[in-house]
Amino acid sequence: MKNFKAKNEKDENSERIILDNKVVRRALEARADGDRKAEVDAWRKITEYILYKVFGVENLTTIEGVRLRKILEDVIEKDIGMKAKLDLAFKEDRKDDAIAIKNNIPEIDTEAVHRWLFELYSIDLNQIHVDHIDGINKGFKEYLRRLREKAHSP
Repeated sequence: MKNFKAKNEKDENSERIILDNKVVRRALEARADGDRKAEVDAWRKITEYILYKVFGVENLTTIEGVRLRKILEDVIEKDIGMKAKLDLAFKEDRKDDAIAIKNNIPEIDTEAVHRWLFELYSIDLNQIHVDHIDGINKGFKEYLRRLREKAHSP
């Protein structure tokens, strides 16, 4: 899976890093406290930021927002399960298994973006060329904007 970073000026990149750090810390604290709703809300904030900065997706519709929340809930459950398996592998001194498990744990925000685009709009980001300098091109952003508009028009 591709991990997306927005092509922006340094100030905007540092803004994302600050946002990520604060919100990820909030998500981790929520997980430690067992507050799943707060954890989902924190990851949603990061995911919406990525959708906006990288793909130009603004103002999620109700349908899109609900779907994103459900995807995040699922991805977080998967993340918790994978990390539990990783802990067990380390405790049982199965280093090869631990490495394999660790390599298969996706980043929550990246997985959520991939699934959101695929489940709602059948867009497989693994099939799209992403220039590491220019990022997602304007043509794709326009295509996604029109696709969203068409999907939610009466």
